[in-house]
Amino acid sequence: MGGTCIPEVCGTWWGVNLYGIALDLATGIEPEIPQNPMGQPCAAHLLWSDQNGIFRGTGELDQHLQWDLDITEGEKIYKFISGNLRIGDVIVTANTVEEAEDIVSSAASNFRRDLNVER
Repeated sequence: MGGTCIPEVCGTWWGVNLYGIALDLATGIEPEIPQNPMGQPCAAHLLWSDQNGIFRGTGELDQHLQWDLDITEGEKIYKFISGNLRIGDVIVTANTVEEAEDIVSSAASNFRRDLNVER
């Protein structure tokens, strides 16, 4: 649950922790779910590499954004051809969905541009 950031994005928009709701449901607890979204507009983007190689680092990551890298320096990474080859994600909240989408798209593009991969 969460490889595509759906729980994070939907949870942020609705103002709930969808992982917590899943645990409640699994343990027979009735979760509290608001009737209307109470959270913030947000967007997420998967992070990936355009090439195979050894991960050597990233450029500077904007600390105002939520970055989640699934790799460490020196680890082998592969060119992105399917979701299981993602190397992380970035999530953004903003005043509008459009603003969040613009910010996250730019952040992911900059990440790929600055990604240091040794072939």
